[in-house]
Amino acid sequence: MSTKLSLDDQLVASAVLLGQHCSENEAVMVALEQSVQRLQQRTIFEVFGKIGYDKNYVHRRQRNVK
Repeated sequence: MSTKLSLDDQLVASAVLLGQHCSENEAVMVALEQSVQRLQQRTIFEVFGKIGYDKNYVHRRQRNVK
């Protein structure tokens, strides 16, 4: 998808340099991917501690089930 964005030139140049990216496009794509990953991880933290578990469950016993 091609889109026109207004980005800070110095910020993009810094991202390309620090991330050792081949192009500005690659730097922007990596930044978007990392942003999405962080937002997805935040949803995991929201359910942390809300999911019940069986304290007596033994995962090794499940390995022997055929």
